[in-house]
Amino acid sequence: MKDHEVENILDKRTVGKKEEYLLKWKDVKKPSWEPKTNLLNCNELLLEFEKSRGPIVLGAKREGSTANFLVKFDEHEPKVMGWTEVKPFAVSIIQFLEAKIEWDEGAEAEGDGPELSVLVEPRNANGKFIYAAKTSEGIVYFLQYENGEISIMPSIYATVWHSQTLVDYLQKCIV
Repeated sequence: MKDHEVENILDKRTVGKKEEYLLKWKDVKKPSWEPKTNLLNCNELLLEFEKSRGPIVLGAKREGSTANFLVKFDEHEPKVMGWTEVKPFAVSIIQFLEAKIEWDEGAEAEGDGPELSVLVEPRNANGKFIYAAKTSEGIVYFLQYENGEISIMPSIYATVWHSQTLVDYLQKCIV
């Protein structure tokens, strides 16, 4: 179904260790389950779908190596949950943490310095975020892979494709 345009994301499931999404196609009547790797051009749809499933994050606190989050689901009372419990809602956690960071506004570059560009990278590669910056285009993250290479990516890309690694990085920045 890679040749068809996605209209909407209807549901999500995990099969083994892989995430699959139930997709409604613009030109196909029957929805189908597709692996996340088939949704390369659907970052905005993925982000909106994940946001709609998550709780409202009211607070975060780190005690030693443990991070806890105060979250509220629908009309229920807020409750404290550990990272393992909120892991499925990483997008909500990322939005909360990004809003709490006090970003340094970068100085304008002068002269003929090197140009930085967003690099497209393999989604299954392991790495860790080493730096983040707020630019006029939004927040960008620097992801360093085990082989030493570094990719620069906008927040939406980091959120959709590396959400758990991004939460680990952001937690260390503020809580």
